[in-house]
Amino acid sequence: MAFGQIPPTRTRSFGSRTLPLTGGSMPPLYNLDFWANSYLGVPFYQFTSNWDQVGATVNFESINGGPANVGDRVVSWKNMWLNSGEGDAVINPNEFLASNKPFLRERTYGGKTYKGLEFTGNEYLQINGSTVSDAYGVPEPIFSTGGTSWQGKTGASFLFVIDQSPDYTAGTYTSPVQSLFYSRQPNLQGSPPATIPNLWPNTEDLGVQFLRNHKPNASTAISTELAVGPQATMQGITTFGTALTRSPIIASTIQGFGGSEMMNFPNDQEGTFLEYGAGLDFKARHANSGFQVILLEYDNVNKVRHEDAPGFGADRAYTGPSVKIYGMSNPNTTLPWNGLDLTVPKITFTNPMLRDHTLFDKAHAFLGGVPAIRLESSPLVNQRGNGFRGIIYEVLMLDGILSKKDKQSLSKQLLRKYGSALT
Repeated sequence: MAFGQIPPTRTRSFGSRTLPLTGGSMPPLYNLDFWANSYLGVPFYQFTSNWDQVGATVNFESINGGPANVGDRVVSWKNMWLNSGEGDAVINPNEFLASNKPFLRERTYGGKTYKGLEFTGNEYLQINGSTVSDAYGVPEPIFSTGGTSWQGKTGASFLFVIDQSPDYTAGTYTSPVQSLFYSRQPNLQGSPPATIPNLWPNTEDLGVQFLRNHKPNASTAISTELAVGPQATMQGITTFGTALTRSPIIASTIQGFGGSEMMNFPNDQEGTFLEYGAGLDFKARHANSGFQVILLEYDNVNKVRHEDAPGFGADRAYTGPSVKIYGMSNPNTTLPWNGLDLTVPKITFTNPMLRDHTLFDKAHAFLGGVPAIRLESSPLVNQRGNGFRGIIYEVLMLDGILSKKDKQSLSKQLLRKYGSALT
């Protein structure tokens, strides 16, 4: 498919703008039935690392200008299917420090070399959603826990191809708390409160929170826990303060709704270990290290219900979208996410998400980390980097959830693309 070309079956109008048709060939669009009902016929957002330049369009822009070479710091990652500047993942060359910009790296798996962006805890890229929503006249939030009407209100999905470092030890001005994708303001309540040395751009109210690690005392991947938000039920006792994971405070010892956690503290009447799904291994709640595919799914079709716990004055019964995390990694390892099947979730949260809540639309989202923020709990008070540690090879965002058939098809296509790293 030529760069930006809309499939001929597309019938929707998206305002006065048209997608670009530039010379040269791009990596092919994933062959999915999903596109037949999508608003543009192509992803609103897709970032891949298996191309360098098509015509005048550059995939990775160097801090020094022009196409990045391996080893350069990167200030822009091209959003593949749209016009220049629409939905690109960027950081201003003069913004904050040089260390806020990820490196372009190469890594070889089974004789095949892949390029990707390396993050070490301080780096991040931000995406301005209005550059897409406004340009194409999108009539409703693209990514929402309630989904979009053109995809049948099924939900939203976010795909990541990463190689996560097994080392979680905090470095200079970095925290063990790691954000992979984040689109809400931090909560600055606490004692002492967190501080933001530089102002964040506008974000969603209580948007996507996908933390690959939210335990501040972790040292290795197997001791860390994943966290997502915005959750719609009681977030529990404030056992530690990280401005990225806290909810609005309801009482001095109780967090509110909309935060990002995986565990319930104290455990509610649903049981001790239900948050990662019946029949799934306890280890599945931990982050995998190494090369892997992750599909984060906000499922508005198969909702879950939370029953309020007696004695928890701030808790509430609530039915809302479920969150599922699917994964692919080397089936020959002992990692909790091993296997190449994208149709069975590795984790199914029992806590519902907020209904009909915008995850990412006209505001900003952060990929690979967040702008500088000082965490509030000792001994993390001087640690400002709260970003992912590892390499990101690909990101795909979908305005709905994939059918089982499409999940099977996508897993096969990903296996063909990254087989030397996944097997």
